Amino acid sequence: MLPIDQHCENIYRSPRVKNKIIVLCEGDMHSVEGRESPQMYKHLERYPDANFYKSCIPKWWQQKRPAFFNCGGRTRVLETYSRLVELHQDQAPENSYLNIDKLFAIVDVDLEAARCVEYPFADTEAIFQHLYQQARVNQQNASQHKIWVTGFIHKEAYFLAPELRQLFDDYPVKLQFANEPLDLKKLYIQMMKDAVQNDELIRHFATVKHRIDYFPELHCEKLDTWQQNWLQTFHSVDVTKQIELIHMMLTIVKIKEYWEKHLIPVEWSGTPEQLRRLREQFTLKIADFYANAENACQFHIPCFLKTIHDVVYAR
Repeated sequence: MLPIDQHCENIYRSPRVKNKIIVLCEGDMHSVEGRESPQMYKHLERYPDANFYKSCIPKWWQQKRPAFFNCGGRTRVLETYSRLVELHQDQAPENSYLNIDKLFAIVDVDLEAARCVEYPFADTEAIFQHLYQQARVNQQNASQHKIWVTGFIHKEAYFLAPELRQLFDDYPVKLQFANEPLDLKKLYIQMMKDAVQNDELIRHFATVKHRIDYFPELHCEKLDTWQQNWLQTFHSVDVTKQIELIHMMLTIVKIKEYWEKHLIPVEWSGTPEQLRRLREQFTLKIADFYANAENACQFHIPCFLKTIHDVVYAR
């Protein structure tokens, strides 16, 4: 992977960042490995992570739209952000196209906290606690954040949000789970049943349980007790309450494996590469759903994008 110093210099001096909001995100960087030209970074927005976030930009935002830069893993995104801030402080502004006031980052909150350097919040978990309340963006605090974390455990969780049910139903390629046509409700139940066997969740539950403690009747002190109470409650409440429970679950239960390994088209006989491309096409349909959301702050990612727009252009 490109050394972090070279990576930051490339962004710092890239003409592509001139007068733009810049969003650093997780994602593959192989397209620029061994290439020192900042112009090569235009290819990064075509890669899945940056392309997904870019495709979520609200439809009303037609001018001065942000540019997204894949930076590798979560730790590298955070390091890139801090290094760019350092470069801005240490070098003359005329040496760069980057406006530091327009620099932002978004990373998965995940289960293990990642440290932030020279930032008002010590780590990603502290950002989450300040930025979200009951699985929704705390809009009173949102404008204080230049580094955002996802409200669900990782980006892929947004591919299986309960609000997407109609999109799954209408999509011409039908998916299956466990050799049956996909039923999102059954999938959520299975994910919850599997949660108590996830070693990483078991290891970090004491740290992340604050994300789910707004349903005191579920008794969130122990993972197995919370799981049992969640399942019992899920079967006995209306659809609105079920959606709240699913949102809660998606803050700590990993779904990436379900998305990548278990959800495949019915009677699929294509190659792995064809499946990867099909998923990418579907995720862009999902991004389009978020981009068209009438109430942007009903959903985390559109709310992030609306917030950075307002912070930069509405002040």
